[in-house]
Amino acid sequence: MKYIFLYFDLKPADFKELVYDGNFNFEKVHKGINSLKKELDLHKDLDGRFRRQNKVERILKAYNEININ
Repeated sequence: MKYIFLYFDLKPADFKELVYDGNFNFEKVHKGINSLKKELDLHKDLDGRFRRQNKVERILKAYNEININ
C-alpha cells in the first residue's frame, strides 16, 4: 500500500529513480527502495555530502513518512 501512496506523492522525476520507465510495478518499486537505501549507506560511508544524496534522502523520507493505520 505504501508503494501506491509513494507513486502519487513523488514527482515523476523522483519516481523514475525507483522505476526507470516510470510505470508502477510493486516488485520494481520494492527493489528501487532497497537500492536507494544501499546507495544512501554508501554516501554516508564516504563521509561527504553529494548532490545526489539529497535526492535519495528526499525520496526515502517521503517513503518513511507514509503511515498506514
